[in-house]
Amino acid sequence: MKRVRHTWKQLQASSYFGQLSLIAGMYLLFYGLLFVLVSHFTWGFSGLPGLTDRAIKITSFLFLDSGGATDVNSVWSAINKLGVLMLTAFSSSLLTSKMISHQSKLRFSTPLAYYSRAIIDSEQSQFPGEYLVFRLLNDNEDDLYNVKISATLRYFHAPTRTFQHYTCRVTNGSLPVLGTQMPFRIYIEMSEIVSAIYKKRLCFHPEGGTTISIAEIQSEIAAGTRPPDADQFILYLEGIDSGEGKLTTSSHRYDLGKIQEGKFKSIDPREGQAGFDPKDIKKLFNEVAPLDGKS
Repeated sequence: MKRVRHTWKQLQASSYFGQLSLIAGMYLLFYGLLFVLVSHFTWGFSGLPGLTDRAIKITSFLFLDSGGATDVNSVWSAINKLGVLMLTAFSSSLLTSKMISHQSKLRFSTPLAYYSRAIIDSEQSQFPGEYLVFRLLNDNEDDLYNVKISATLRYFHAPTRTFQHYTCRVTNGSLPVLGTQMPFRIYIEMSEIVSAIYKKRLCFHPEGGTTISIAEIQSEIAAGTRPPDADQFILYLEGIDSGEGKLTTSSHRYDLGKIQEGKFKSIDPREGQAGFDPKDIKKLFNEVAPLDGKS
């Protein structure tokens, strides 16, 4: 069921051309299959009329006057009506949902990278501590204003088999403008995190005390003693679409078991311009490498 919902959301997010192509393809497939079945069950393989004669008879039967083709069983008319009804319902649902929904085209990087102190120092940053970093890209045609990004850690407490939700601090979680086709790196602080009744420290390597260690979680997952998708960072973003003036929202999840140390490769603007080359964005958006550059 989850896969079906995911596929439906992907279809909703596709372009009108893509949706119309899909609908046209489904109609062609349906009538192509129906033509083959009607031909086989009506005339068999030995006494088949010519292709043109069959096409005229079947077309006349399905779309004009079913009484004019007496050798074709009337059950095929019912199958035709049922198929058209289902295809029309699917097509209208898909196109209507596309028109009434405001699809936010925000791209989150596939990896969530651990920026150790060495990586932070290599960027000549004056901020203390370590971070978890992901890339964000606004694929909409217009900029987003007053963007707010929040991060929640869903932590599986194994002894009690309960989930605890901790609020994390996003260093640059408030953006006045998220420009279109402008890749951003968003930094989540590895520091003190708070739930409704607990306070802990998020870290990568074990530090002891009241900490949540990503490395320990990954070790338990590797040993098979912890569900691989139980611990997640849940990101929520909202902003105002400058073109339509509407509030747009988006969310994304990262599994803690997949976080690795590394640094996003730099995406540089075009020489002499403020914009970025789409080819560079496509090539480097998800590229993370160790600090020494070795794979």
